Amino acid sequence: MILNTPDGAGNEAAAIALSREVRMTLAASGVADDALASSTYNAAGRAEAPILVGFARFEAQAPECAPLWSQDLAHQSNNQPWESFGCATQANLAAMIEDPHDLLAAREQDPRDSNRRATVMQAYRQGRPTGATRSESESASVSDAVQ
Repeated sequence: MILNTPDGAGNEAAAIALSREVRMTLAASGVADDALASSTYNAAGRAEAPILVGFARFEAQAPECAPLWSQDLAHQSNNQPWESFGCATQANLAAMIEDPHDLLAAREQDPRDSNRRATVMQAYRQGRPTGATRSESESASVSDAVQ
């Protein structure tokens, strides 16, 4: 989030005091202090300039797909893909993405599990299987009934 306070406005002192209140209200609402950036904007000559609170929002948007019936899919003399080639795939991908910011940067990873790693390494050094072992109820067979 970004908190913009006016600089040079007639109500600058009141805006600065109000921006402190806004920060405390946002902190009480669960917004972490490091998630809130502060800046000023030039409001010289304005008697009453507002405090602006903004945030970035990412949204995955797919292009409008041209309908296939409007294209002649049988005649491609230049050997190029038709106009809407891959459009449905892109539309489906955009609909399935949970957090579009993932397309710009990877999420932070969870910390490693040192206890599990030590257990696996100890089993490896002792020559035991490091994966899960099958229980008695886990079995399968292939039938020769249908050929």
